[in-house]
Amino acid sequence: MLVNLRLSVLDRSGLPEDLKITIVERSGPGDRDPVDAVLDEIEARPDVDRLVVGIRRRSPVGKALLGSVSQRLLLESPVPVVAVKPPV
Repeated sequence: MLVNLRLSVLDRSGLPEDLKITIVERSGPGDRDPVDAVLDEIEARPDVDRLVVGIRRRSPVGKALLGSVSQRLLLESPVPVVAVKPPV
């Protein structure tokens, strides 16, 4: 299962065609907490056995002032989390 948090259609062009996935497009108000959206999907689907999140580098100011969706998912997920970074 893949949860798209962007509130826009996911670009699947980089995914292998034979990859079996279920894409869950995020819906509801744009101000809904994305962490809650992901955790709700995990709770609703008992077959989910891990969460893979994309991470990116944040500045020290960004770490101090802004919350991080990835960080919250790492800490709050009820299933193991794998964090990956995009290629440079």
